Amino acid sequence: MPKTVRNEKQLKKRAIIKAGVEAFSKFGFHKSTMRQIAEMANMAVGTIYLYFKSKDEILNEIFDNEIEQHLDRLFDKIKELPPVEALKIYYSSRFMVIRRNLKLVQLLTREAQNNKKLGNILYKKVFEKVMDTLRDYLNYRIEKGDYKKFNVEIVTILLFSVSTHIVIWKELMFEALFKELSYEAFAETIADLFSNGLLKTVPANINMEGMK
Repeated sequence: MPKTVRNEKQLKKRAIIKAGVEAFSKFGFHKSTMRQIAEMANMAVGTIYLYFKSKDEILNEIFDNEIEQHLDRLFDKIKELPPVEALKIYYSSRFMVIRRNLKLVQLLTREAQNNKKLGNILYKKVFEKVMDTLRDYLNYRIEKGDYKKFNVEIVTILLFSVSTHIVIWKELMFEALFKELSYEAFAETIADLFSNGLLKTVPANINMEGMK
């Protein structure tokens, strides 16, 4: 295939994905149609069917582009950094991605509560992927000796869930209350708190083995 043709196909595919994000954000996933996506991409409906068989495939591609590639690059970048710096970069990056797709995240999360099919896609492509990667990272740090042993499953859920909640609270629910709190400050505090804990020193009467 000539390079110019390949480039043209890639441009059209990216345009369809972008239009999919716009349509899902505006109408919601359930109410969006391939015709609406085609109109937003300035293409004929038949053209987008050459690239995607359904809006489900477009949604999967959106998640693949935004989540999987981002995560692979992110964890390759941070896994050899000092633990506090690594988590700071992780949260700064997660905040950025969620903010960039906030309306879409909000709509899909709400719709998924009543749409089992969408819920499964959202879980497989976002929740499961992010948590699997985060779980692998935590286990890697434990094996390396950077972290003590703890309940990896619970910590994975905690670290995963806090980023989305902070962005939603800061951007949508409690803007005035969170106005003076920057994402950088959140990232630094979470990284420090998780890595170093709240206590200045661990009291001698605390059995750390029992907390694992």
